[in-house]
Amino acid sequence: MIKKILGGLLTLASVTLGLNCNGVIPGSNPNLLRWPYINSVTETSAIIAFATTDNLPIGSVLVYSDTFSRRFDSGKPSLINALFVPKMNLFNIQINGLSSDTQYCYNVLANGTEIAGGFSFKTAPSPNTTNPIRFIGLGDFGSGTPAQRRVRDSLYSKLDQTDLFLALGDNTYLFGTHFEYYRNTFEAYSEQWANVPLFLCYGNHDRYALNAKAYLENFFQPYDNSIPLNDKGRFFSFNWGPIHFVSLDTEFALDKEPSDPTSMFAWLDKDLASTDRPWKIALFHKPPYTRGNVVDEKVLQKISPILERRGVQVALAGHHHVYERYPPFLNGKIVPVSQGGLLYITSGGGGFPIFGDLIPQPQGGYIYDPNAPTHTDILVKNAAKAPADPDVYIAKHHFIYGTLTTCSLTIEAIDDELVIIDKFTVSRC
Repeated sequence: MIKKILGGLLTLASVTLGLNCNGVIPGSNPNLLRWPYINSVTETSAIIAFATTDNLPIGSVLVYSDTFSRRFDSGKPSLINALFVPKMNLFNIQINGLSSDTQYCYNVLANGTEIAGGFSFKTAPSPNTTNPIRFIGLGDFGSGTPAQRRVRDSLYSKLDQTDLFLALGDNTYLFGTHFEYYRNTFEAYSEQWANVPLFLCYGNHDRYALNAKAYLENFFQPYDNSIPLNDKGRFFSFNWGPIHFVSLDTEFALDKEPSDPTSMFAWLDKDLASTDRPWKIALFHKPPYTRGNVVDEKVLQKISPILERRGVQVALAGHHHVYERYPPFLNGKIVPVSQGGLLYITSGGGGFPIFGDLIPQPQGGYIYDPNAPTHTDILVKNAAKAPADPDVYIAKHHFIYGTLTTCSLTIEAIDDELVIIDKFTVSRC
């Protein structure tokens, strides 16, 4: 067992670890300013990051299992020296030589002294695994609101049955500063991200401060040399068992044209064409549709055709602070996933105030209910219609929980009172 922070109090967590992972209780050492979090996990490697007070320049991670024990040391840390944030050394340590689909314990050390332990993570399985893949999806969550804490607490019901955590953008509010990440994001999800591999896309609120500078400095996402260095961390792909994930940029990348060989679109087309994983899932922040209307034509015109052409079955997005599920589309028509259709799900209910319903305007177009919290996409002028209205539209705080097997994907939308507000299954085969 390890401990978690709820409402400022330390309480025992209900996380079941397959190994006997022991160590210094997180939070008991004042030199640990940020709990460790797990990025870029593959079948044989991972990145573990954590932050200490700035007077500790050497960081290490001890990784062990029943048959493995090795200490990994970091290079020079990044110094985070931002307004309203304690000055800290941020370490990101590459862990190699691991086995696939294997659980490992780990402890973190600073200047050779253990400062926290008892953590656990599991590596990615091989493509031919027969075990189900389970993931949490959460969008628009880093708000510091009571609703964020309620959704965060509800995640514990699934945490010991989760293989990876997918963050769908607006991971902090309002501007994407180091202070906001420190207060609204890392403190809130410290235990989840210390034990479950984290993969993100970023949203508009993550990038307002210096073009996502803090986001890019805090998270260590997969990178390959086919992506321009300036776009490192903004879009990427990774594999998890039979699934090939792509995490996309719906901010700056949309300004380029698909014909540009340096664009995200050219990279995306090649990336999807080169994978042999039977499942393909896309993650991005801004969805093309809401309430049966087109609200982001750039996503629809530049991203959707590539996803459809390359056989992506599911697209997960945030940005709109509701839960919304469409039937699968292909070439503007409703087509089953098993025949090439692409299913769009919006999950933006992680904590920021929920949107009201769209209401029609006499002059045409729609606005959000003025009695509900508003958003930068308030007015939908002359909006084109989606191929169909959403099958489900629910304005509640929630997260999504997916279970994927060889041929089927089941997704549950679970609200902040642990009520399942939607559940459905799609078949690939």
